[in-house]
Amino acid sequence: MHMPKKLLAVGLLAAALSLSGGNAGAQQYIFGTAALVNGVEISNQRLEAHLEDYLKSKRRNITTMINPKVYKKYKREALDQLIEREVLWQAAQTAGVKVSQEEVDSAVKAAAAQFKTPDGFRRKLENIGLDTNSYADYVRREIAGSRYLLEASQAEPEISEADIRTVYEQNKTETFTRPEMVRARHILLRTEAAKTPEARAEIRKKIEVLLAEIRAGADFAELARQHSDDRTADEGGDLGEFPRGRMVKPFEDAAFSMQPGDLSDVVESRFGFHIIKLEGRSPAKVLTLDEAREPIRMRLSAERRTEIARQHTQELIKKAKVQVLIRLTSPD
Repeated sequence: MHMPKKLLAVGLLAAALSLSGGNAGAQQYIFGTAALVNGVEISNQRLEAHLEDYLKSKRRNITTMINPKVYKKYKREALDQLIEREVLWQAAQTAGVKVSQEEVDSAVKAAAAQFKTPDGFRRKLENIGLDTNSYADYVRREIAGSRYLLEASQAEPEISEADIRTVYEQNKTETFTRPEMVRARHILLRTEAAKTPEARAEIRKKIEVLLAEIRAGADFAELARQHSDDRTADEGGDLGEFPRGRMVKPFEDAAFSMQPGDLSDVVESRFGFHIIKLEGRSPAKVLTLDEAREPIRMRLSAERRTEIARQHTQELIKKAKVQVLIRLTSPD
């Protein structure tokens, strides 16, 4: 399985280090080593910075955490993540995995773009003990480690017909039931900027003129291209297929009350005035095993690749010399 370089770099950047949150000036430098992986240091400062972001991902606040066992659990999980990343980087070096400067520059640029100013980005880096150059090296390591793991787990897992049938039978009612769908086009004249009843009345008059033209035989799609204020205008107002719950209620109620070929009256929603043309309708149905087979195969394949990657990482950790040098205690 091949992942595009840009997608890999940006995705790994987000997974490796959340830079957008936190008080950039809140932490002081924290001396000492949290762990050694084959003699390579994971610093206490790096662990504390990663723990802060890890807790945010869990929607936990370190300042309100009073249970020392819970704090110890999260801190150990954060350290385990850093240990995994270090063994993957070392494995990537051994395997000769290459990361281009262009990939690194793109990822660093994406991280910097999360901040309003370059100074904000610089202060955040300082908070975790890095500068621009050392952060670029950090990003290179993250990309290389993840690329190594991707390549190590890319062999296509064997998915049997029995596996597929089991998943289908266990999930047929909930997962493989396709809801009722309709396909529609629309023309929208927005009213957000209309500050007075008179202005809204003028917009309504315009859409009623368009409705009359359509009823007289004008091409719906062409009028949508010329007049609709929606992003679908270039596609002639085509909204594609959608189930209940996707659109605002007045629009949904109108669309699901129509039959293919029907043209609505003027429909008002919070966005403005719409004209809807129903293009098609599909009843709710349970997908057959043949229809569900390929989605199930893809799902099982992804799950098994993830498990292969997890097992491979754990094997690397078992073979590595890992020394945890800190006591995982609750904060003072």
